[in-house]
Amino acid sequence: MRNVIMASLVVSLVCLWSFPAPASALHSARFTVGQSKYVVDGLSRPMDGAPFLKLNRVFVPVRYLA
Repeated sequence: MRNVIMASLVVSLVCLWSFPAPASALHSARFTVGQSKYVVDGLSRPMDGAPFLKLNRVFVPVRYLA
């Protein structure tokens, strides 16, 4: 009985992960190096820190990416 429950749970999770998210759940965000504003779905929002370059890498405040 326990194996049947585990197998059905695994199949359910695989089915959920195999379907793409609906278009309404997708968002876009744009960060610009040196600016303390970012754009989400066309709306500009302020940040307390600006993205910056260091050693050819871009650093962005994580709380705004999440």
